[in-house]
Amino acid sequence: MISLSLMLMLLVLGIAFLYRRQAQYRAAAAAPYQAQARALCQAGLEDCRVKWQKDSHFPPRVSDDQLYFSYRETLPDDSGQVVGSFTVTVDFRLVGPPYRVARVTSVGAVESPGQPLAQHKILAEFDLSEVVRGTTTPNPKYFQYINWKDMGNL
Repeated sequence: MISLSLMLMLLVLGIAFLYRRQAQYRAAAAAPYQAQARALCQAGLEDCRVKWQKDSHFPPRVSDDQLYFSYRETLPDDSGQVVGSFTVTVDFRLVGPPYRVARVTSVGAVESPGQPLAQHKILAEFDLSEVVRGTTTPNPKYFQYINWKDMGNL
């Protein structure tokens, strides 16, 4: 009776170990997609920052009451197949004086037909003040990131 109880306990422990390993294997298989989604997310942030810095009409605003602007881009590889996409949302609430800060949220996504494989989200703020606040000195952080929050995988 004791040996049967001991074997049953070992069987239950073995099954629990196998289920745990299954989750570890699933996480290991998803790691490359998560890294790719993070890179797409960072590409979205940099795309928005550079567009805003180079184009005086970006992001387009219909009126001063518009609080958000969002756009999505899909990125192909060299063969033309879609690698993933990023969605960028610009929050205009702090753009005006005295703050002059742009809040940008970027979500990078790696998708297979029908379902996302991985998504990553980053919230960043970059400085829109041409001078250091309260002075006439040129701002060394102009159009640079001043705050960065990695929200992780979704």
